[in-house]
Amino acid sequence: KIGFRCVYTPTSPEIDVRDNSVTIVDGDSTPSTSDHTDFGSANTSSGTVSRTFTIYNIGTASLSLSGNPIVALSGINAADFSVTVQPTSPVAAESTTTFTVAFDPSADGVRTATISIANNDANENPYNFSIQGTGITPTSPEIDVCGNSVSIVDGDSTPSTSDHTDFASANTSSGTVSRTFTIYNIGT
Repeated sequence: KIGFRCVYTPTSPEIDVRDNSVTIVDGDSTPSTSDHTDFGSANTSSGTVSRTFTIYNIGTASLSLSGNPIVALSGINAADFSVTVQPTSPVAAESTTTFTVAFDPSADGVRTATISIANNDANENPYNFSIQGTGITPTSPEIDVCGNSVSIVDGDSTPSTSDHTDFASANTSSGTVSRTFTIYNIGT
């Protein structure tokens, strides 16, 4: 008699989300610059910061991403973030897909949201983590040019020795007169 023994190896998908080569733990509520969940600062009138996250399927079966949209945003400042590129689904075993989130703040200060990815991983469905960014209002620069510690008015057409715009006399064969001017930003 010849006997056969069947060995069944269960297969399952296993989701892992990373950015900047750092795993973002499911349920992470502390955004960090190291894994790019903290987007840093962006100008409230014209700034946008984008981050591309990678979804890894480190399991042995296909990973289905089932949300609609696949990557959903929620939270008090969710409108300040947008998913500009959605990932593809399914994700084959040992494969990846990416998604991109843009931060475009509508107000000053820390802005927060939560990313949620519905999937068929048995113990990480949905896969959630917090993101944040800081909105900043641009301020105006203001130039002031001084010579001899005296402010020179923009458009001044009357050179003066007091502000060093009049270099005075110099010998044509051997003389040189040098002046140092200082540019200040007196704006905010």
